[in-house]
Amino acid sequence: MYVRPTVEELVNIIHSGGNEFRVDKQQVTDIHFLIQENYLCLSKVFFGEKIQYEKTVEELYKTKKEHFDLSGGSVGHMALKKLAKNFFSASYPTFIINVEDEFMGYRPDILIEDSCEKSIYLVECGNTESDKFFKYFTSDKVKRMYILPYPEDLSTKIFMFTFTPTENTQDFLLYLESERRSKIKSIVNQRTT
Repeated sequence: MYVRPTVEELVNIIHSGGNEFRVDKQQVTDIHFLIQENYLCLSKVFFGEKIQYEKTVEELYKTKKEHFDLSGGSVGHMALKKLAKNFFSASYPTFIINVEDEFMGYRPDILIEDSCEKSIYLVECGNTESDKFFKYFTSDKVKRMYILPYPEDLSTKIFMFTFTPTENTQDFLLYLESERRSKIKSIVNQRTT
């Protein structure tokens, strides 16, 4: 199901679970613009029951053996990564799935590679830095970015959000970056003259 969230709803998708990260409202507004102008398509799908998440958190508290593979973040964050890794491993058994692997200067929680098509799918769990959208989607290899937010307190269900670039997204984001750099160069040149 495709969705068109408000800016506040988008903040809750990108910065779920109490907003541990500093929320850059302007960046979220810019992502909202990309969705409204059809540079990004956003869909919401049922991922699983909240009880699965709660059981995974409990298991991770009891054992430390998986923490190395899922390192990075709280136990709740590691539980989301474990659930996502299991889901995508089952959904794409021939793809290469890496946890916390470096990509474009960041470490997405899960990086999925389709080596046949040279495609990349990224998964971010819990809180996500909003600037990643502007970096990731400048790559023509990135076909989708999934966000698996922390479950909502009053809900029994977990939903995943899929951001898919359209054919002009990469060009538009590269243009914006070029314009930003030009403005910075102009300011620096004005200071030196």
